[in-house]
Amino acid sequence: MAGPEEVEALEPERVCLEMPPDLAERGRRLVAGRGWQEAEGQLVIYSRGLAVLEVEEAGAAEDESADRGLLPRLLELESSRAVLRYRTFWVQKDNRTLEMNLTGCRAENDGMRRTIASLRAEIETLRSLLQATRSTKVAIDFLARLGGTSALALLDQVAGSPDPLLRHAATIAAGNIEDARATTILKRFALDPSAGIRRLAIEGLANRSDPPAATMVRALGDPDRSVRAAARAALERLAGSAAPALEAMLAGRLAPAGGAWARWVARRETRWLLARLRSKG
Repeated sequence: MAGPEEVEALEPERVCLEMPPDLAERGRRLVAGRGWQEAEGQLVIYSRGLAVLEVEEAGAAEDESADRGLLPRLLELESSRAVLRYRTFWVQKDNRTLEMNLTGCRAENDGMRRTIASLRAEIETLRSLLQATRSTKVAIDFLARLGGTSALALLDQVAGSPDPLLRHAATIAAGNIEDARATTILKRFALDPSAGIRRLAIEGLANRSDPPAATMVRALGDPDRSVRAAARAALERLAGSAAPALEAMLAGRLAPAGGAWARWVARRETRWLLARLRSKG
């Protein structure tokens, strides 16, 4: 037994019609009265009118007895077929849109899964760092209390460590040990690649009983603003005792680490500090 005929869904073609307003209004009333959508109603009117014209052209009107019974049914079938093809096209188009949206949602879901996995890995890394930081804090307290030659030797070794957490810990520990060797270690940390460690070193040097003004004057040319601010604050506290190192910077006998920009910044900061110290003195 043959199955139902598959309806061919072709993309609709837009047709624009111009007609008298009263005729257009009659069409709208008819469509509304039948409960059709406007596009489908206009399609029904067009398809039925076309079927009538085709029947007349074929001469089917010669047998009026046959025509009276078959023509209305023919018109109904023709308009139903046209509407069905129209609806099938839009259903298939909507289905393709849904498929594309579903594909996009799946891709987005896969991306979210990868992001979540990456975030979990980062969380684990942060947990490990937090644990290391806590352990480092214990080491800092221990080294600061220990002091002496053994602690300073260990801090000197850590100064060359590639681990910034260890260098950070050693900088704080060295700042808590009042010893000339600890001051030397802090001078090394004042040139560390990490700006945070350089700032801690300057702050530690500022708290020594005999702060090395030259090291802090060189830090006025540091590329990091927070390091320069720490150096300015330390030199202001030194007041007059910092003047010789500041004048040496202006005279070119003292130079910061870095190129021309560092020298320009250091001299600008030095002039500002000297003027400020002289105004207070």
